[in-house]
Amino acid sequence: MKQHKVGDAIKVYLNFKANEYETRWYNRISAWRIEGGTATASTQ
Repeated sequence: MKQHKVGDAIKVYLNFKANEYETRWYNRISAWRIEGGTATASTQ
């Protein structure tokens, strides 16, 4: 996976998921793709 430097412009694709379980809410946020420059890295 490519390492990005501070100040690099990147594009991140996120998934957001919220579930209720016994009156409590749980949230999940995950990045499934990160792009910067000519390199693309998948997190799955």
